[in-house]
Amino acid sequence: MPPLIRPRLHLLSQPILGPPDAPQAPVTIPAIGGVTPPETGETPVSAITATAQFTGTVEWEPTPGTGGFGANTAYTAIITLTILPGYTLDGVTVTFFSVAGTTIVTRVGNEVTAVFPETTP
Repeated sequence: MPPLIRPRLHLLSQPILGPPDAPQAPVTIPAIGGVTPPETGETPVSAITATAQFTGTVEWEPTPGTGGFGANTAYTAIITLTILPGYTLDGVTVTFFSVAGTTIVTRVGNEVTAVFPETTP
């Protein structure tokens, strides 16, 4: 009787794939809250009001002094957004965002620039 031939099963080496990336929707909240317009002597904010789609930090140009915002000075808020999981800035226009009290708001990447009018004397 001929020997019994048993087929061998070979497992192909395949990468183990995790779950697919969750789809990301464009950010739909245009208003960036919590950025108070500069007023002479007031303390500048350093963070925006968080939303369900993003959070952010604020830096000011020029840098306010220890006594707060100076008089007769036009300030610009540089807002760095952190986009939360499930959202993206892809497809969001550069002029999409708004900040109360500003004259100009633009975006490059995750950085929003908000220009305020000059403070009072």
